Amino acid sequence: MYISIAGLFVKDLEGARQFFEDYFGATLAAEYNEEENQYYSYIMNVGDGARLELMTKPEIVDIPKDPNRTGFAHIAIRVPSREKLDEIIRRFHENGYHFFYEPAPGEGSGECRVMTFEDIVLEVSYNPKKPKTVIANIGMFVKDLDAARSFFEDNFGATLAAEYNEEENKYYSYIMDIGDGARLELMTKPEIADQPKEWNRTGIVHMAIRVDSREKLNEVIRRFHENGYHFFYEPADGKGRECRVVTFEDNILEVSVASGL
Repeated sequence: MYISIAGLFVKDLEGARQFFEDYFGATLAAEYNEEENQYYSYIMNVGDGARLELMTKPEIVDIPKDPNRTGFAHIAIRVPSREKLDEIIRRFHENGYHFFYEPAPGEGSGECRVMTFEDIVLEVSYNPKKPKTVIANIGMFVKDLDAARSFFEDNFGATLAAEYNEEENKYYSYIMDIGDGARLELMTKPEIADQPKEWNRTGIVHMAIRVDSREKLNEVIRRFHENGYHFFYEPADGKGRECRVVTFEDNILEVSVASGL
């Protein structure tokens, strides 16, 4: 079981692809063109691990993104060297992107948090113990931190990897392992507002989780129905292998099983 994809709706699909290619060396893994729905997407490899799905369709609106809102809040990308991190920070400054924070000059590990193209928030870091490019985590702001933790523990067997309690800022987070690969960062603070989540909006809109068996997928779907979650779609007659569901605090998850299972 693992996080397989972070899904990102954008207005400028080609511009988004170019951004991730230029800054992080992302490569195209697959593309989908549904002309009947005017839906287009690129599946991008960003190093090893979870992929990035860039998507667009005509009805997508570029609504303002309040940083203090519930929902998917950031994608964290780890780069292979301090030199690469410093280069990205320099280029972000040249493009006039807004920094929430950045590391002090020097060597060793470091991290920045930046509002980038179409106001997408990225965290970019370097860790000398893990020197490679990878999507390291997907960040989600929630109102009820412990309920969010229980949701992922109960439905996907997630385990706590670390927790952060910044009492001075009243910021709290759980870093959750969901199988191998990218982690999920659940975060909260008092000023977080539970804003309505327009589905046809720009920004990080879903996370895809790949489970280990058809039985596990069926179990998750059953429990989602019992909780009254809204399904966009689900497998029919046991033949499909994916569901897309509005879950706790209106966060969208895609849950799938590998082909052949």
